[in-house]
Parts: sequence; structure tokens; C-alpha cells
Amino acid sequence: MNYITLNIIAEVEIYAITVSFGAVNSLISLPCKMSHASIDPKVRAERDFPEDLIRICVGIEDVDDLIDDLHNALKKAGVVKN
Repeated sequence: MNYITLNIIAEVEIYAITVSFGAVNSLISLPCKMSHASIDPKVRAERDFPEDLIRICVGIEDVDDLIDDLHNALKKAGVVKN
């Protein structure tokens, strides 16, 4: 897991950091550390499942707010410049 991935997750404000429970709010998760953590890392590697994959579930919040939140998190993590 790289620090950029963790920083993106840490910087979002609207997205809840959790696995999907069928809720209506937007969620963000790290499957290899959460929902898929019980799968052996070797098996995940054999299946080309990226360890730093970020999963986003979009809920009913305003789309522009969600885009801005994610964009700001990407900027704070140093992934995008502007």
C-alpha cells in the first residue's frame, strides 16, 4: 500500500470510509484492506488485483460536491496539481 492511496482516503470529507452496505451515501474503501482482506495476498496477486485499488460508491449527494471532494483529496495527496 502506498502513502498516496492512504492520503487520498484520509483527505475525503463527504465519502464515508467503509465497505458498501447498500446505503444511499457515497463510500470510499480500500478493498485489499477491507472487504477482500481475507483473500490471501498471493491469490490477489495471481488475479492481478491491485493492492492500492480505491473503490468509490457514489450515493445521492450532489454530484458537483462529490467531484470537488474527490478532486480536493487528490490535490492534497499530490496526485493532481490544480
